[in-house]
Amino acid sequence: MPMLERDGETFILWLDPDDENRFHPDWLAAVERALGEAEAARPPCALVTAGSGKFWSNGPYVEWMMTNPDQATAYITRVKALLTHTLASPVISVAALNGHTFGAAAMWALAHDIRVMPPAGKSKPVRGQIKEPLYAEILAALRAQRQA
Repeated sequence: MPMLERDGETFILWLDPDDENRFHPDWLAAVERALGEAEAARPPCALVTAGSGKFWSNGPYVEWMMTNPDQATAYITRVKALLTHTLASPVISVAALNGHTFGAAAMWALAHDIRVMPPAGKSKPVRGQIKEPLYAEILAALRAQRQA
């Protein structure tokens, strides 16, 4: 399940490294709470959504929709709301893409203000710390966004 940490003025929403981070309803609820917490913070903060495994996110949980067809329409509406919420959020958001990002997850990544990836063969984020060179890229992007 996603976990939110705060480091000064930056929130880091860690996606689960042992999961494909599909948009299960419980997963969506955790992300929605994290977005709300970052938006409510004072002073205004930034949010980095970081993965640390093979997957950043595989997007909609198709198997869940197939076993819950009566909830599929509401589910798709909720996924669209996540995209809209992220896109319209007043918080500067950064998608720190570590791995596979499919379907609506790719759209969610695009809804962030900034997207960064480590260069091929370089370190990927690890839960509890974002390693160089990705951290330097994120900080540079946040500083540029704030100065604009």
